[in-house]
Amino acid sequence: MKPRLFDIVGVVAVLAFVGWVVHLATADAGLLADAERFELSDEDRAAGWRPGTEWQGIYLKEQKVGYIRLDKWKDGDLYRMRSDMVLHLTVMKSRQRIQTKLNASMDHRFVMRDFDMTIASGPADIDIRGKVVAGNKVEVEIRSAGDVQTQTVQLKEEPRMQFSLKALLARKDLAPGDKLALSFFDPASMSEREIVIEYKGRSKERYLETDVEAFHFVQNFGGVPLDVYVNQIGEVLKEQLPMGLVGVRETGVEARYGVTTGTVAPAEDVIDAVSVRPKDGRFPIKDRRVAVRLSGLNFDGLHLDGGRQKWAPVADATSGVLQIELDDLSRLRTHTIADAVQDEYTQPEPMIQSQNRLIREQARRIVGDETSVIAAAEKVSEWAFKKIDKENVIGIPSAVETLQNLRGDCNEHTTLVVGLLRSVGIPARPAIGVAYLDDRHRFFYHAWVEVRAGEQWVAIDPTFGQNEAADIGHIRFVTGGLAEQVEMFRVIGQLQIEVVNP
Repeated sequence: MKPRLFDIVGVVAVLAFVGWVVHLATADAGLLADAERFELSDEDRAAGWRPGTEWQGIYLKEQKVGYIRLDKWKDGDLYRMRSDMVLHLTVMKSRQRIQTKLNASMDHRFVMRDFDMTIASGPADIDIRGKVVAGNKVEVEIRSAGDVQTQTVQLKEEPRMQFSLKALLARKDLAPGDKLALSFFDPASMSEREIVIEYKGRSKERYLETDVEAFHFVQNFGGVPLDVYVNQIGEVLKEQLPMGLVGVRETGVEARYGVTTGTVAPAEDVIDAVSVRPKDGRFPIKDRRVAVRLSGLNFDGLHLDGGRQKWAPVADATSGVLQIELDDLSRLRTHTIADAVQDEYTQPEPMIQSQNRLIREQARRIVGDETSVIAAAEKVSEWAFKKIDKENVIGIPSAVETLQNLRGDCNEHTTLVVGLLRSVGIPARPAIGVAYLDDRHRFFYHAWVEVRAGEQWVAIDPTFGQNEAADIGHIRFVTGGLAEQVEMFRVIGQLQIEVVNP
């Protein structure tokens, strides 16, 4: 079987769009340093609130692939919003449907009171509900495949969600080149985030067969600049969206045309479109060590250094040389499960339900009386490789859901294996990056597992059946759960790789 299940792009797409629907994005530190801190007053927020329904058609290279509907209304002293996003994408030669729904309410100061978000893009729906208590504390409940997880998130400030560019247009001194930084609450990652918006000036845009004067802004989403054009009352006419898509303001009939019936899908496969070919077309996949030059984006904050990877960036972090050397497992096999440090990497987290009864029972059956961390991890990885049907699934992976369905791609393999390992006390985490396919001569975005033996993190790949050690073609950029994985957005479509040693 050829390993071709590279659907980490699907996870990043869902996470990015959930954030984008409520106009949330994270700016990098460099942009924040250059931007003026801009605090919206309650009057600004109220002035920017336009009750009604807005529609956007979503396009990939001028072909319709989905729509976004946003409803906003006043309910007594509360402001309410409801969004519905539908996408049809071609992933690994198969059509995939993503739908996210978000309902939220805010008080008269636009401080969030509660929200309910549903993500329907895999074998089972995921429902995330949140309620603000004690001002800046959010109680969260996550439901998936019959499993319920709860957590409390403590924020620095009261969570505000609503934002409109109309408030910026009201600034009389706004001039091209001005950069403004604002803070928001992101319900997808349960965290506070910041956005930097730069005003570029005025331009003419075509809307409903008419030339309209537009205000051009650039919103920085995870280090990637995305254009947005709005009219004089702050309505979005056109904007660049995550993953190379474009949103265009349309009527409801236009936006839904072909989407509700499922008759649209892009001709281009999104996985192939963002794959990375080494600059000289080669990569020594059979070697035990390699050095590559990475470029194309700002790598600051990514998890490139550690374990089998050594990262040497240039001063501004826009490129650097990465050395990778295969793990030497012979000296690590003596580390036992009983001696493993029990920390965050042995605890459950959203969608990695390691304390679930089904997860614990299955892990004990697989591991048996094995005491070695490495040997036990190999057993769990081999079990997952053999038992999980290889199938592309765009969506947010759930360990419990995957155990029940036993089907999925690299995300499902990784999430389930991490959950199984943690349930028996073995420190484990998801690793996100790219993996090289020798027959395609390209790197594809991928997820695998890292296991900690003593103080050393070891990479294994249950999707590929590389149960002892993942090959040299795995390059890690991010580790962790959903909040961390969205950082891959700034890597996808930007990364360049060049082998620098023979």
